[in-house]
Amino acid sequence: MKRKFALLLVTGITAVALTGCATKTQTGALTGAAIGGLGGAMLGNSKTAAIGAAAGAVTGAIIGRQLEE
Repeated sequence: MKRKFALLLVTGITAVALTGCATKTQTGALTGAAIGGLGGAMLGNSKTAAIGAAAGAVTGAIIGRQLEE
């Protein structure tokens, strides 16, 4: 579990760091996916991490889209 959490954390930080030239929608989606994936991993297993990442990506994209407008 600790190894999965560390892997998700590093992946999330890398994804966020690489979004410097992206739109706010894309940045929101990646940030949301990282946060949702970490939250899901802390609450359960890889299935909850995937669900959290998907929900976070959608939510982050919606928020980012609103910020662009």
